[in-house]
Amino acid sequence: MKIKAPMLAALRAAVLLACCFAWPSSVMAQGRHTIRVTQIKNLPVVLLAIKMGDQTLTPGTPFVVSEGWLETLSLTIKNVSDKPVSYVAYSLSNLTDTPETRGDAYFTFGQDARFDQPAQQMIGVGERVQVPMTDALGDFSFITKPLELHIRDVFWNNDKSVKWSGGDLFYYEPADPAT
Repeated sequence: MKIKAPMLAALRAAVLLACCFAWPSSVMAQGRHTIRVTQIKNLPVVLLAIKMGDQTLTPGTPFVVSEGWLETLSLTIKNVSDKPVSYVAYSLSNLTDTPETRGDAYFTFGQDARFDQPAQQMIGVGERVQVPMTDALGDFSFITKPLELHIRDVFWNNDKSVKWSGGDLFYYEPADPAT
């Protein structure tokens, strides 16, 4: 018995669909993905490179991932401000269509000044550092859209009264202890 072309195509589609539902979701995340970088003017630090292990990734260009790829990501950044940076945070977001499959991975360097602990390390003016992925929340096992990388916060000189966030400078006034 010879199988006709339309029937063969339907059979292939059915097998492919069955395999997609039978495979674990971590396998679904494997494949080709892209990272988009949110560009903001007047950043205190600039992104020089995104690395996955030894491979340098180019924003907007598809790259192949495999099991455990997220833990191998790191960012190379440079302080372009006029004072040392004591803390910087980036996030990589998986913006899927459903809240259950969304996720955020965080890249942090230094100590957040709001925690009243002096930074153990600083990024000097003009200095470059590599920032590893430090924490991931949510789901990266099912990626349907480009991943979004954006800078979140920057503190200088352990000064918790001034913070850069999302393109704006914020000035905090200490609470009045008399109230």
